[in-house]
Amino acid sequence: MKAGGSPLRFCLNPSAPYGWQPCGKYTAIVPQKSQRRNVFGLLSRDNKFEGYDTFGTMNAELLAACIDDFASKITQKTVIVLDNAPFHHADFIANKIEEWKEKDLHIWFLPKYSPHLNIIETLWRKVNGVARAI
Repeated sequence: MKAGGSPLRFCLNPSAPYGWQPCGKYTAIVPQKSQRRNVFGLLSRDNKFEGYDTFGTMNAELLAACIDDFASKITQKTVIVLDNAPFHHADFIANKIEEWKEKDLHIWFLPKYSPHLNIIETLWRKVNGVARAI
């Protein structure tokens, strides 16, 4: 099995760039700040999605915890494709790669500037497009 993995951020407050209101009535949209939800997702070629989310910052330790959980569920040799986010190449991740190989989970890094090769990037692009359209 091959799975593309990548994080995405979602803001929980919707963006309302314009709106309709009755003629002569004033409607206020008060902006608010909220935490962003970070999602690390794995998507297989047959569209099976495994997602992990947090309100915290995505970092190497959290990524490793997500991959550890995923590794505990696999039943066949699996490759996770990661892009070149700095925390993907952190020493903490590099030190875990051999442990994952023993579980038949292999990490493959995309060449630089080639997110189009990661299948989950298409999903994130569509999710972002839908989120912006709402």
